[in-house]
Amino acid sequence: MEVFGLKSQSLRYRMDGLGSVQLYLTPPDYFDLSPAPAPHRHLHAAAAAAAMSTPVRQKTTLVVGASRGIGQELVQQLAQQQPDGHVIASVRSGAVSDGGRPLPSNVRYLTLDPSSGKSVREAAGSVGALDTLIVHAAVEGPDEARLLGTSDERMAEYMDVGVTGVLRVVKAFLPALRARPTRQIVLVSSTSGPAAAAAAASRGGPYAVSRAALNMVAVQLHNELHGSDGFTVVPIHPGGAATDTGRIAGEGGLSVAKSAAGILKVVGKLTPQNSATFYNYDGTTLPG
Repeated sequence: MEVFGLKSQSLRYRMDGLGSVQLYLTPPDYFDLSPAPAPHRHLHAAAAAAAMSTPVRQKTTLVVGASRGIGQELVQQLAQQQPDGHVIASVRSGAVSDGGRPLPSNVRYLTLDPSSGKSVREAAGSVGALDTLIVHAAVEGPDEARLLGTSDERMAEYMDVGVTGVLRVVKAFLPALRARPTRQIVLVSSTSGPAAAAAAASRGGPYAVSRAALNMVAVQLHNELHGSDGFTVVPIHPGGAATDTGRIAGEGGLSVAKSAAGILKVVGKLTPQNSATFYNYDGTTLPG
């Protein structure tokens, strides 16, 4: 009971014979004169304590196609940037080229062949949750410069690895990506796609065709995953990096380290609003 702002656990009242109210105390005889607690202060303090006691969650990134070149460099730099994070690197076979450097100890390697549905499913089944999926898939071996000189079998390989294989990987890892709120899909592509198709065809026809198709895959993945599930899907051009493919395309003036550093900088700044934007490795946007 509360009277005149004073709370008592033993305050009682009774009517006397004249109709007046008489107040009296029953044991225990005390008033609680302490100020009322401020619940919001306690809530804020509890929230702050919980925030301090909850460790910051480190992101988990999977790089597909990390056996050499840009993919391998992405893994090396991610391992340095996130020493306490989780970096997963996939290779087509158990052999990993170290590029003359020790392999990072905080990187988990797994075998994944984008052209094999069984291999992709097994790899996806071993990964619980992902924040970011970076896919860098291209055919191995010597490249063909002209489309008309490419055999049907070789052309099918370009499309299976560079387009169908990428889609195969993305679909398999969607459950892992949905387990985290970040939900980023990054496809390492090329301006050998629509923006420069005419010029690129004379320097790497099959590759240009596969990259053009991959850029459209990125657009369609955005259409199907962005609005409904909040995914961020972007293709990124790695620049004329000095890799085997870069030399075939007539480029090769950009170091692999600089290309990878630029890609990771772009990825680090991505928001859902950037989805379906075609980026260059230096952060500038390119026509799709």
